[in-house]
Amino acid sequence: MAILSKEEVRRLYRRTAAFYDAAVWLYRVAGTGRHRPHAVAALQLRPGDTVVDMGCGTGLNLHLLRAAVGPGGRVVGVDLTDAMLERARRRIERAGWDNVEVVEADLAGTPSPRR
Repeated sequence: MAILSKEEVRRLYRRTAAFYDAAVWLYRVAGTGRHRPHAVAALQLRPGDTVVDMGCGTGLNLHLLRAAVGPGGRVVGVDLTDAMLERARRRIERAGWDNVEVVEADLAGTPSPRR
């Protein structure tokens, strides 16, 4: 049983979208920011690859993923909440990335890749 319903999650993140990046910045100050580049490096992406950031939120990882796949690759961010994606879209537009896009979708029940 889920702790929050889908609509409750959407409402929560709609309310927090405006200050989400600032809140995450506090974690970076505490030293957790170093984990993002390590996580992206562990993906072993190559120029030209396509990568999907499932649960991309405001797009805080998009620049790292784009750097890994280069301008010839493709980055797709997926999130449940429209307000978070709007912030990600603004981030993409400000940076002028033409190979990064975001999609609103529910990831619940999405099968995980098997190796």
